Amino acid sequence: MRNGVLKKLFSEKHASLSLSINAIVVLIMAITMLGLGLAFMKNSMGSTMKQFSNVNEDIKAQMIKDLQESPGRLTFKGEDVKFKQGEKREMYFAIKNDQLAADTFKVNVTCSEGMVTGNAELKGLTLQTFSVTPSVEPNKIAVAKMTAAVSATIKPDTYSCLIVVKNSTNVDIYEQKKFYLTVE
Repeated sequence: MRNGVLKKLFSEKHASLSLSINAIVVLIMAITMLGLGLAFMKNSMGSTMKQFSNVNEDIKAQMIKDLQESPGRLTFKGEDVKFKQGEKREMYFAIKNDQLAADTFKVNVTCSEGMVTGNAELKGLTLQTFSVTPSVEPNKIAVAKMTAAVSATIKPDTYSCLIVVKNSTNVDIYEQKKFYLTVE
């Protein structure tokens, strides 16, 4: 009888020890898989961010090329820009200095009215850019960034927007470009 009790106790300890070892092995495998998964995600996201950077550089290069080939002084990608409610995005525009001397340019971006809402207050629509560009050398082109943020509360509509550029004398409008911002 005593041998039976000892065998039973020994087998229970052996089973619990085996269970503990299995739990440790599973835990180590889970941590390893988690680490591999995180490394994979980091590499995937890193390459995606690099692709976005390349797209921005391509857009800038195309804008410079377009402005070099045209008689205009200002270019903006897109006559009709579409946004979803609650979206924020960066956009680019380019300014060509066709003057004889280097100059800085003052930029103002506004949206005045919606097609459906009329002259409604445009609370929730924010367009921002640097108020003054860095100095642009004669016959050179500067690409500038504009951020647009559309709140989730703004009414879906198409808004008439205008980029106005003045040179450092700030007397006359150097160039302007109209575009439409559609909120879906």
